[in-house]
Amino acid sequence: MQAIQHYKNAVATLLSTQSGDNLYETVGLKICNAWQKSLSFKISYISSIVYLFQGMQSEELQRMGERVAYYQLACDKLQEAKKLSKGLTLGDSINDPLTFTNDVVEGKRKAAKNENEFIYHEEVPDAELLSEPKPAP
Repeated sequence: MQAIQHYKNAVATLLSTQSGDNLYETVGLKICNAWQKSLSFKISYISSIVYLFQGMQSEELQRMGERVAYYQLACDKLQEAKKLSKGLTLGDSINDPLTFTNDVVEGKRKAAKNENEFIYHEEVPDAELLSEPKPAP
């Protein structure tokens, strides 16, 4: 979770610098844009894994509706990461990990959704109502 915060800070720093600042002059606009795309991809990918583990924790706590919502968020973030990976130079080497992660997340989501519909019948909260995971100190 701390990695996500560091990546968000790095993206904010890249966005706050103007094209005439030292960073852009030193490394160039093309590299800065590539960094921004790469950081955005990493934020989405790590967020999907965080939400996957939040769903697993909800399962341990017997919160089955919450579990479905977290797994759905994990799927959404992973789809976002897939879209962002298209413009990266590592596009081909990242496909296998994305496919594996998608298989795990999608499998968990489908199982949780089916179990909740047929066994537990708990209400699935909206994504906005879920607590944001906090980084460990």
